[in-house]
Amino acid sequence: GAVDVVVENADGATATLAHGFVYDAPTPSTVAVPGTVFDLDVIGDLVLVATGAAGVAVVDIGGAPSAVIVDADHDGIDDRIVARWSVDGFDARAVVVAPGRGGDVAFVGGVKDGRGVVAELDIGHADTGVVAVKRFTDIGGDGIVGFDIGDENDDNRLLVAAGSAGLVSLDVADRAFEVARTGAGVSEVVVDGDRGIALVGGDLVA
Repeated sequence: GAVDVVVENADGATATLAHGFVYDAPTPSTVAVPGTVFDLDVIGDLVLVATGAAGVAVVDIGGAPSAVIVDADHDGIDDRIVARWSVDGFDARAVVVAPGRGGDVAFVGGVKDGRGVVAELDIGHADTGVVAVKRFTDIGGDGIVGFDIGDENDDNRLLVAAGSAGLVSLDVADRAFEVARTGAGVSEVVVDGDRGIALVGGDLVA
C-alpha cells in the first residue's frame, strides 16, 4: 500500500511527502506460456491466452499459487497449461469467452494468410486438454487487434476491432455472419452492455 516518505537532513530538518511510495505485494503466481501474450480472458478458474503464432493457451489458475514452474511430468511445460490450440499460419491476437453459453464457446481473432480472421472455439472440455475449432470467419483487412462481446444476457453480437477493415459487427448466435461495418483504423473496442454503447478507438459509438 501507499506510505509517507520522510526525508531528514543532517541538521535534523525533515520533510514529508504523503503517500510518496507504494509497496506492491509480490506476485503470488506466474505461468510462462509459449509465444507472446497479446490478450486474455477468464472463465471460472480458466484463463484463455492469445499468444500470437503459438495460438491459444488455456491456463488453470484454480490450484495453489506458485511463482515457479509446476512440472510434475517433467515435460518442460507448466502443468497449469491444461490445453493449447493452434493452426499453421494463424496468429492469435485477441480472445473473448461468450459469457452466456456456459463457458463452452470462445472467439479468437487474429491474422491468417495476411487477412483478419475470427475462429470460434469449443472450449467445453478445455480443462481436460481438448479445444476444437468450430469454424473460421474471414473479416478482411490486415488483421484483428481486439474485440468484445455482450454480457450473459445477450452475447450474440461480437464487435471486432479489425484494424484497416474498421469496426465489424458479427451476429454469432449460430454461424457467424457480418451485420455491419464502419470506419477504418480501429484498434480497440470495449462493450458497455448496461448502457448499450461501445468505446471504439477513443470515439463513443451508440
